[in-house]
Parts: sequence; structure tokens; C-alpha cells
Amino acid sequence: LGQVAAGFGFSSVIIKQGQLVSFIGPTGGGKSVLLQLLGGAKLPTRNAEGGELTSVFNVPSHLRVLHVPAEPLFFKGTLLQNLTYGVMPGDEDGDIGRIKKILEKLCVKQHVIDMIVQEKSLDWGVVLSPTTRNLLSLARALVANPELICVHKPTELLDQQNAMQVLRTLRSFVRMRGVEQDPATFGNRRPRTCIFSSSKKYGVYISDKVFNVSHTGVEEVNKTEVAASMEN
Repeated sequence: LGQVAAGFGFSSVIIKQGQLVSFIGPTGGGKSVLLQLLGGAKLPTRNAEGGELTSVFNVPSHLRVLHVPAEPLFFKGTLLQNLTYGVMPGDEDGDIGRIKKILEKLCVKQHVIDMIVQEKSLDWGVVLSPTTRNLLSLARALVANPELICVHKPTELLDQQNAMQVLRTLRSFVRMRGVEQDPATFGNRRPRTCIFSSSKKYGVYISDKVFNVSHTGVEEVNKTEVAASMEN
């Protein structure tokens, strides 16, 4: 099935395909850097002497990986063009009906959903609220339907109810090997994996594995014990 392997400082971690994984830990502890490295948005660096790499990552080359940053990027064009960026023309992943259902699952406001059929070419990074931008950035990743998604704090700006719904959608992405996919093709699809950073209790509970990321390294922790000490 494949796996994602990482060596980070003095620690190593192996994540099997088909899991929902959350990173927790102190601010500045390295969660964002680890997600950037796994998502291909940052390259491993060498030590101060220019010798061995301080971090080593192995993501199988046959896996499509998408990095969903904390600060989403949008280009001037229609909203549909932004949401289907990277999807081949005519591919069923870019079906408007499917996109609408994904947006609904992520609790995107209806007036925003209605905009995907409009030909307005706007600067979406300016006209949309920070919360909506984050949701649309995550939706774009789900529309593209990769095998691995690395997401920075997907619930950071959401209330508890909407945060839980977003995390349930990520859980479904892993369990069903994609969101809003044909059930008849389930056996033909590769396993899906989602790795995200979280500061919310529900994000820990819903995960298959939880890793604490800090300056001392990466360590798998008991999610039940950790969640008991977290706020909602």
C-alpha cells in the first residue's frame, strides 16, 4: 500500500497509507515545517557544517501529494477555475455537482457555492473572508483527489460544530478513498492519507494516529490521554 517515512532530528516516523494523522505540539515546535517537508513545499536542509541532512523524507513517487498551506493562495480568475486548478479538463473530478457537494460538506456558505457557476473574475484572496479562503483551499485539495494531503490547522478559524464537520469530511476522505467518488470504483482506488496539524480535542479523537512534534523530535502519543488534557 505504500507508506510515508520521515527522519526529523533524532526521531523517525512511519505513516502507512490509509490513515488520518494529526500533529500536535507547542507553538514553534516544528509542526508547520514537518508538514511543508512532507507536502513538498520545503526541501530538507543540511546541518551547519553543510554535511548530513538534518531531516530525511521518503514519499513514494507514485503518490500524488498536495500541501494545503495556512495562508491559501488564489489567482485572479473565476472561482471554478481556482477550485479545479490542476484537474484535467473533462476529468470527472472537476464535475460541478461534485464540487458543490464537497463545498457543502465543508460548511461553505451557500452564496459562495453559488459563485462557482458565475463568470466573475475576481481577486478572491481579497474579496473572501479568511475562514472562507481556508475552506476553499481545503476544498480545492479534495476536488483534486490526491493520495496524500498535508493540511495546516484546518479547523483553526472554525467554531466547534463546523470544525467537527470538516474533520469528519477528512475522515471520510481517508475511509472512502476520496470524497464524492463512485462507490463502484472503490476497489480500484489507492488508499488515501491525510496529515494535519491540530490544536482541538476532536481533531485528536478522530485521528488514527497522533504525533507530538517539538524541538526534541517527533513522538507518537496516546490520543485518549492527550485529548483528555486539551480544550475543545
